[in-house]
Amino acid sequence: MVADSGFYHRHCFRCHFCSQPLDSTSVCDGPDNKIYCRVCYKRLRGSSKPRFYEESAVATHTIQGKEGDKSCPRCHGMVYPAEKMISLNNWYHKRCFSCRDCARPLDPFISCDTPDGEVVCKGCYSKKYSCTAYTMSGGDMLKYLSTTTIMAGEGDDTACPRCSGKVFHSEKVVTKGKSYHKKCAVCKTCEKNIGTKDICDGDDGDIYCKFCYLRKFSTVGYRGGAATWVDSDSGNILRHRYQAF
Repeated sequence: MVADSGFYHRHCFRCHFCSQPLDSTSVCDGPDNKIYCRVCYKRLRGSSKPRFYEESAVATHTIQGKEGDKSCPRCHGMVYPAEKMISLNNWYHKRCFSCRDCARPLDPFISCDTPDGEVVCKGCYSKKYSCTAYTMSGGDMLKYLSTTTIMAGEGDDTACPRCSGKVFHSEKVVTKGKSYHKKCAVCKTCEKNIGTKDICDGDDGDIYCKFCYLRKFSTVGYRGGAATWVDSDSGNILRHRYQAF
C-alpha cells in the first residue's frame, strides 16, 4: 500500500492512533509522516488540511518487470492486475496508458495500436496512418500496375503475350486462345485500351481495335469510316491477297 509518507504492507496500513485498517480513500498523511484515519486526524489536527496521497505521483517503475513477464513498455515496471490496461500487444499501467503523440489519457475504446507496437488515440491514428483517397480514373491507375511481378512459367497458358506475366481471372482479356492483362490489351497501332467486345486479331498475330484493324486488314478500296491510309506492311498483305485471286 502506498501513502505520501512511503510504502506499507497491507496489514501495516493502519491508523497510527486507533489502528483502524485504512485504504487509499481513507488514509490521511500527517505532518509528522504518520498515517491516520479521517476521524482521528480531525480530532488531533483540528481544521488543518490533511495531505492526501496523489495517485498521479505513483512511481510505476519502482518494481521492475521480470525477464519473460509482460512489463509496461513505457516505464518497464511490473504491471499488476489492479492497474492493468491492455492493448493488442502489450500491458500498460493506467498512468502510462496515454497517446504517444498528444499524451491524451486512453481507455480501451479510443486506443489504437500502431504498426510499430505503440498506442495512440483515434485522432492521431487517423492523421498518421489513415488511407489517402486519390481521384484517379481506372485508366490512370492501370499505368501504375506492374504486370510482371508474377511471371508465368514455361508452357503456361495464362502467360500474357505482351509482358509474359501471369494473367489472373480478374484482369483477363481473352481472344483466340490468348489471355492479356487489361493494361497490356492495347491496340498495336494507336495504343488504345481495348476490351473483349472491341478486340480484333490481326493476321500478324497481334491485336487491334476495330478502327485500326479495318484500316490495316480490310480489302482494297474499303471506305467504311476512314480507311484513307495504309502502311507498308498493310500494302504487302493486301497485295498478296489480291494476287491470290
